[in-house]
Amino acid sequence: MASTSAPPAKPKPQASKTWTPPDELIAFPPTNPYPSYEPILPPPAVGALPQLPFGARPQSSLPKALQSTHVLSTHIISAAWPRTPGELFDPAKHEPPAQETKDQRKARVNREFRTMQTKKRAAERRERDLPDRNEVLYNVMNRYRRKGPWVEDGLTLVVTHAVGFPKEIWEPTYARLIQQTEADAGVKVNEIWGFEATNHGDSALVNEGKLGFIYPWAEASRDLVNFLLYYLPANPAANAELPLHLERLPDTIAQTRRRFGFVGERTLVGVGHSAGMTSMMLSAIWEPKLYHSLVAIEPIIMHPNANNNAIFNSWVTGAIARRFRWPSWEEARAGLKKSFGYWDPEVLETYVQYALTEDKKVGGVMLKTPIIQEAMWFSERQNGVHAFEQLADLNPDIELRMIYSGRSPEA
Repeated sequence: MASTSAPPAKPKPQASKTWTPPDELIAFPPTNPYPSYEPILPPPAVGALPQLPFGARPQSSLPKALQSTHVLSTHIISAAWPRTPGELFDPAKHEPPAQETKDQRKARVNREFRTMQTKKRAAERRERDLPDRNEVLYNVMNRYRRKGPWVEDGLTLVVTHAVGFPKEIWEPTYARLIQQTEADAGVKVNEIWGFEATNHGDSALVNEGKLGFIYPWAEASRDLVNFLLYYLPANPAANAELPLHLERLPDTIAQTRRRFGFVGERTLVGVGHSAGMTSMMLSAIWEPKLYHSLVAIEPIIMHPNANNNAIFNSWVTGAIARRFRWPSWEEARAGLKKSFGYWDPEVLETYVQYALTEDKKVGGVMLKTPIIQEAMWFSERQNGVHAFEQLADLNPDIELRMIYSGRSPEA
């Protein structure tokens, strides 16, 4: 007869000895009531649709383990419309001088930082009316579809990136994941959708001249909801080949997904890193039926009184000050290796290949994501608090797994 006694208690994890709690906690601005956002509406017709900046990628550009089982295609969708009100981002106003001294750079970084913080706080506190943003923006997305037949209980992954990373940064991880799942008869990945924010990577190139200056992470949450309700193709087993521009689905399908999720259609797993996962968490809280499960990798979710000012400020100023132009691909690769040398070499090479583009203005290569847009994303703090405060509202049917780095005392 089996024993009915309780299993021995597991030893409690020891507290980190390398982290000292701060003496003083700095209060955040009140977050309740939460900001309200415009309902997602059909975007207006804008004439010619944008094309991919560099055309379709060859299948041979994928990691070998991935190209043997999955087919890559890239797609463009209209982002959530209308956008959050705010002033237009003018890159020319933030262009550093060609020959900038160390003191000039320090002064520029401090000036940009102060301006950014002032405008961000004013927007959060609604201190003044902001202009509507009625431009139609776009998300560029990669789809990795399984070559074989659609597996009935297979998974659809929707994956978000961290601040400053392109959607392709995950490809070495996809390759390892596919290797394991294809070898295991228990799990198969039917498709992966690599989501890219409107101000990052290829999306930033497509949206050049139309981006807003203020960019809360919740804007990416709205874009995720927009994609899942209106653009993730229905009847996926029959939709092996998809057009470059995905068609917007009827409201009847969107409302069915809102009420019942993807039951009978696909099993949707959300995977995200850092701020990308914060955006995804908010989308799951807003639309509780869409996700089957979530894998949260170092999501930025914070207690309202968490003293993270110094960390966030260093991220913001670091982004403003970072180098974004190089004379050649070789010099860019060498320079980035100094900063990201601890990365897996395959991931670093993926970053070099897909985070950079040829600089048509002065020659050489440059980052696709404008450094001021990267800094603005780092300056967002309230949405991380919103996600923390509303985490208890997450649908209990959604299985949630969180992964944090064991090397970080803050984790």
